[in-house]
Amino acid sequence: MMNQRVYQESEQLITQLLDLLAEFASIQKDHAACLAENRLKNLMSWRQQREQTFRRLRQVLDQVAGLAGCDEAVRQRLLNDLGKILENEKKLAGLAGAQRDRLQGSLCVMRKGKQALKGYSVYQGGSPMPKYLSNKS
Repeated sequence: MMNQRVYQESEQLITQLLDLLAEFASIQKDHAACLAENRLKNLMSWRQQREQTFRRLRQVLDQVAGLAGCDEAVRQRLLNDLGKILENEKKLAGLAGAQRDRLQGSLCVMRKGKQALKGYSVYQGGSPMPKYLSNKS
């Protein structure tokens, strides 16, 4: 009776872990698609979403690590899923780096344009700017 309850609890933990791994992989896939398509509106919520899922994943992993025995097939599946997540994380970091580089390049171009527009300013040069404008002069 006791062994059956422990077995059911361990099965629930493993199922929960597999679900969390799938959820984290889904988040990675969604974020990679958003980066590739330059959809960055929800960028600020990504970190919170990822940290929350990762925190739950770590808690369940700690609980699963405390289990006495684990089926070899389940163990291999967990290792495979974790490997895929780490691989996707590296790809996602590469996409984020490429996006950052694109943004830095466009920011540099915008700064040059801003400097060019300042060159057309009436008040560019040696004369001081008037304290107020008057149409009477």
